Amino acid sequence: MIILGISAFYHDSAIALLEDDRILFALQEERLSRIKADSAFPKLSIEAALNYINNNCHDYMGGGGVNTLKTLHKI
Repeated sequence: MIILGISAFYHDSAIALLEDDRILFALQEERLSRIKADSAFPKLSIEAALNYINNNCHDYMGGGGVNTLKTLHKI
């Protein structure tokens, strides 16, 4: 199973793709947006991760924080 972990709306938004016990892909949004300490939803990072695994990440999405679940959008 592939899991997409999202950290957003705080200092340095980021994502990580996990499969079983290993990290497949991890990226901070500021690397792509070119905005230092970017706290926006990591849309560019998610797109890069999905491209990395050929758009096969459809198992689960989980996020931390109170506002994250209210603001997740279907990707």
